[in-house]
Amino acid sequence: MTGAAGPMGLATIRLAQIFGLRVIATTRHAERADALRAVVDAEIVVTQDVDTAAEVIRDLTHGEGVDHAVDYSASRDLLRLALDVLRLGGRLCPAAGEQSPPGPLPFTVFDLTRLEADVVGVRGARHDDALRVLGLLTDGRLRSPIAARFPLAEAAQAHELMEQGTDVVGRILLKPGR
Repeated sequence: MTGAAGPMGLATIRLAQIFGLRVIATTRHAERADALRAVVDAEIVVTQDVDTAAEVIRDLTHGEGVDHAVDYSASRDLLRLALDVLRLGGRLCPAAGEQSPPGPLPFTVFDLTRLEADVVGVRGARHDDALRVLGLLTDGRLRSPIAARFPLAEAAQAHELMEQGTDVVGRILLKPGR
């Protein structure tokens, strides 16, 4: 999974683990890897060099590749990495929205047919799925890690941490009042 340190990535990791799945997650920042390891039980791969990251992921899967790859990064290079580490017959879910910068997808129809890959989108949740997630939130099994808390008066510092904190994983909360 790319974009693992973001809110959607963290929630997806937790959901996968609740259902007993092994997770290999990526982050672009080496300094964020330790922070990510502290809040999730997953293999963490740094993707500063995507070729090296692909080798590491292949090694972790004993050369088989991953069954499912979810991309939350909106990066052309990381979406390509997600495809490159799929096993034969794997499933790719580009869930990040529009790529940055916008442009064509970083793979061809031949890439998909060669891998016999399925590409699936994410439109939202069915009502039953939303109720299941609500139950996991209610019983405490699905939680979002909190990276920092700030009084509302320090909103500027909280925003700066959010923008520049490459080692921050989790929510940054603002508390109104005293």
